[in-house]
Amino acid sequence: MGNRDPNVQFNPDNRVFWASHTGLPALDDKELDATYQRAHKFLTDRVKTLIKENKWRELDHGSKQVFLSLSADGYINRLSIPKTVFAFLDPSLFADWRVQFEMGAFEAKRPGPSDNDLFISGPVVLSDIFYILQSIAPGMLVIADRIGESDDMGEMELVRALPRESWVTENDSMLKYILGDSDAFQALLDASRDQDKSFTVSWVSPWDDDDSDCRSTGSYITDEWDDTEYKWPWRPRIFDPVAWTPSCGSESAECTSQCDL
Repeated sequence: MGNRDPNVQFNPDNRVFWASHTGLPALDDKELDATYQRAHKFLTDRVKTLIKENKWRELDHGSKQVFLSLSADGYINRLSIPKTVFAFLDPSLFADWRVQFEMGAFEAKRPGPSDNDLFISGPVVLSDIFYILQSIAPGMLVIADRIGESDDMGEMELVRALPRESWVTENDSMLKYILGDSDAFQALLDASRDQDKSFTVSWVSPWDDDDSDCRSTGSYITDEWDDTEYKWPWRPRIFDPVAWTPSCGSESAECTSQCDL
């Protein structure tokens, strides 16, 4: 069931949950776009580095700039940086952004089966793009991985919605400018170093809910669970789908269930 390797999941609707979970302020559309505009220069500077140093190339595609690269296994990776954040929030473009983030340029990794860490591998400038977007809109992009053994009752999934603390610290000047002030930066830093806030761990059920898009309605087992087998620095959090079932916006998707978180 699900993806057995670390994977990226894109869903702007998840921002509501993660704003509450991380304790970071939920920005309204105007504030979010202003933050994105401050970040845009840093995003495009990193795209220029991809072209100059990592053999990416630019393709004219109407009013939208698209950047392409050939992966090691022969697939074409695609990257587009929109001029406004509203493009990411447009339901009609949801499938396009899923392809870009989940099936292309961004490679999610976990150091090892016993490591409680998830990150973006590859060129530093590419991971920077991912982490900047995570910092602007926590929850829109998450990294997920199944952990432990799968059985008839389901399996556990680890989800990360914020960059590593080390990346936040290393990019403090940039992030203070993007986020608008030192207080907003400090809130991000505090949340990134708190694994209870930057991660979730939950049981994922193997059963479909007879929905065309179980990314937004995946079932979660709510029984008590003895997690002593897993030596996490935090306890797993079990989520109730009745209390949290936002719309994903996708026409169809493989059941990856934790995408709502």
